[in-house]
Amino acid sequence: MLSKILKEDFPYPPHTKFRVRTQTGVTDRFGPSVDIVTKRVCEACNCGWMSEIEMATQPILEPLMRAGSTSLSPADQAILSLWAAKTAMTVDLARSRATHQRLVPESHCRELMRTKQPPRRSEVWLAAHTGDAFGCSTHTHENAIALDTAPDLGPYQIYTITINVLGVVLQLVGDTMPEHWTLEGVSQPGPTAHRIWPPREEFVSWPPPVTLDDDALARFAYVRAPTDAVLGPP
Repeated sequence: MLSKILKEDFPYPPHTKFRVRTQTGVTDRFGPSVDIVTKRVCEACNCGWMSEIEMATQPILEPLMRAGSTSLSPADQAILSLWAAKTAMTVDLARSRATHQRLVPESHCRELMRTKQPPRRSEVWLAAHTGDAFGCSTHTHENAIALDTAPDLGPYQIYTITINVLGVVLQLVGDTMPEHWTLEGVSQPGPTAHRIWPPREEFVSWPPPVTLDDDALARFAYVRAPTDAVLGPP
């Protein structure tokens, strides 16, 4: 879907920069198309439910890319969140060919396939960006969870995958902790981003009140370390 929209509706020169930024470095590629590809998705999924997500998302995502003011219903947010999670996981699969390391645990991928929703231990954020990064850029990062207030948490991880498509920034944040733990301080509510998953029964406006520049996008893309963890019912 992205290649089609960018090629037909948002033409850009062949020297357009597509950037992939990971915790180990930055890779820039210049070219006239988006070619994030992985062969680790089966044809049945790619041509079935994943294709259905793409078609459902296009009429929601395109108006955002056109930089107009609009609002997203709870149903729109749910569809966009599913697309963001699916796309982030696909990016993670593609980049793992070179890094031999997955950020998103296999259980989260299987949960998305089974439920057709982002993983329960995840959030999706929507922000706007204006800067030199044109085309598509992805930021991936992970950190170990270590809290003085909860020393028994163990070697759990928190990850973010942030996708910037012509100024539309979608970020998947997830962690591998047990269900009965809740992290605090990871979410970053404010004027720069809307949390669109888990779902809320309210409309959100586009664009957010504050738009990210290049430096702010880089800061937004990195893992926000939790400040505490709360033990809930098992």
